[in-house]
Amino acid sequence: MENQFSAQALLEEHVSAQVKAAPHLTLELIEKAIAASGFGLNHTIGERVLAVGDNSRVKELTEFFMLTDRRIAWRQGHLSYQASLGEITHVVEGRTLAIPHVKVYSPGRISEVRVGLLSRWLLAYLADLCQQPPAVRTPPSYPIPAPTSSELLDDQWVKANASILGPVCEQMMWIITARLRRGDINLDVARNFIGRIVLHSRNSLSGRGMLSGWWLSPLPITDLQLAIQQLMGPPKRVSQQPNLVAAEFSLSDGGARGKAAASSAAGLAAAAFLGVGWVSIPAKTVSQLRVSLSNAPGMTCIDLQGASSKRFEPISELQPSLLTKLLQLLGRCEQSLLYRRTLFGWEEDPAQLMGKTLDEVQERLTRLTS
Repeated sequence: MENQFSAQALLEEHVSAQVKAAPHLTLELIEKAIAASGFGLNHTIGERVLAVGDNSRVKELTEFFMLTDRRIAWRQGHLSYQASLGEITHVVEGRTLAIPHVKVYSPGRISEVRVGLLSRWLLAYLADLCQQPPAVRTPPSYPIPAPTSSELLDDQWVKANASILGPVCEQMMWIITARLRRGDINLDVARNFIGRIVLHSRNSLSGRGMLSGWWLSPLPITDLQLAIQQLMGPPKRVSQQPNLVAAEFSLSDGGARGKAAASSAAGLAAAAFLGVGWVSIPAKTVSQLRVSLSNAPGMTCIDLQGASSKRFEPISELQPSLLTKLLQLLGRCEQSLLYRRTLFGWEEDPAQLMGKTLDEVQERLTRLTS
């Protein structure tokens, strides 16, 4: 029996109407839980969310847990915590004023998960999980593929790996395969594209990825900067260090910046969701956004901080709903840019690339696939 199947089977033994698991676990809830916890998924090993239990009494997720196939993350008020499933030694029930909570014991650490009556469900699940040896509690890693040239020349391999992606990403993988076979690109370029395509698919199907505390984007820095400016308009200030670019934006300025954002297709999408200049967001006085970008192989790492005055803090702590919407809209821009890159390559300026008409995009697609 496979480890991942065993974990899913154990989850099914603890069915509860208050805990959302497949088939009732929606991408919308997963994205909200990721944003509210501040912990994205490790897509480099194929992490996925198994269940979410919410005991919040307000619209934002403020008292909940998110269970993945590798860890448990939870939030209490403005603070978030996490524990690796493989490191938990045992769990016991605690009580505060007759309300149960779960004490989670890991080497050198004791954590408390307070989710009201959902604590009883979580206690039972984790207690059963702890009966399993640590090595079998989590599934094998499912890394982003780095195919060989023979694999990319094999239709069966491409079909098997493309079919598990989102529809647009599936098409992108076939485009890259066609370009490699035509001799337009070499194997290293094809691998780089495929890594970015798979990362984007995992972001869009499973929830945003994170590595070492940084959100993950499939775009290189220059393309991602354009995507962010399409949503936000020009930044108020930009600072640059080796492999780190930080830009600050105003979320409360409905004037020039809002008009600039709405002047692009992506900005129009943002305006439809959030109001021109993001003014329609019922913010907790979050008026500024700082976006820090750092390049990594096959991806860009993103740090998102918000501020109500001068102090910047993680947006996941200040206003998770803002982070959820920002990551969703950014995902749309990333897909549009990445799709065009698969067709036209890395040579063109990102602004020129996004300026291509739908007819030009279709003509290029027809030429490559005919």
